[in-house]
Amino acid sequence: MSEIDRRAFIGLGTAALALPELLLPNSDIEPAFAGGSTIYQIPKTNTKRFAWTVDDGFSSVALGNYLKFAHVFDLKFTFFMPSAYSPWYEHKSQIKDLLELGQIQLGNHTHNHRDLTDLKVAGIQKQLTECHNRIEDTWGYNAKPYFRPPFGRINQKVIEAAAEVGYTTPTLWYGTLADSGPTSFYGIFSKAQKYFLDGRLVIDHANNLVSSSQFWRLAQLVEKRNLQTVTLREAFGH
Repeated sequence: MSEIDRRAFIGLGTAALALPELLLPNSDIEPAFAGGSTIYQIPKTNTKRFAWTVDDGFSSVALGNYLKFAHVFDLKFTFFMPSAYSPWYEHKSQIKDLLELGQIQLGNHTHNHRDLTDLKVAGIQKQLTECHNRIEDTWGYNAKPYFRPPFGRINQKVIEAAAEVGYTTPTLWYGTLADSGPTSFYGIFSKAQKYFLDGRLVIDHANNLVSSSQFWRLAQLVEKRNLQTVTLREAFGH
């Protein structure tokens, strides 16, 4: 990014959208480390970088804004997609283009955002396999091995069941913008100031329009701190 241009996002909405109640519990807390295969930060290198990850996509407008944000500001994101939700398919072409450029990565966020710890092994695997198949059928893209358990809820049963179907890398986070439910821009920006740091893995949500109303400020913070954004595949080399 050589210049931050506020005009790039003129016209984006500013109001938060009402969200399904199921999104609210446990989705913005700091998760506990959950086993040897689970990642919650990225390796540090000589380059200052962090992984900006985006979950859900319950709002088509919000998801479209994030995709535009990635393109306009040349930022990289890993999107964790629940395959049951239509906004992803409404932006099929744009997602395809960004995948081909290597600017975004898709991760498995289950089919319909169930708490995996409440399910039996067969149910866990069905949630992950359905999401995997829809991603592959839509974009010809293999999302393995990264998955994010809804609400950050995970245990050894989930880890082992997921690994059996090729999802060997549960992905949690080491910083949140705390925006899964209604929020304010000032709340989001204060979290970004706290967590946009070298080696961090940050969780964000494409569910409301608060973040996108001030994307240029978030991009400016990344630039000011001389940070690069990387996908998880770039960070871990696979």
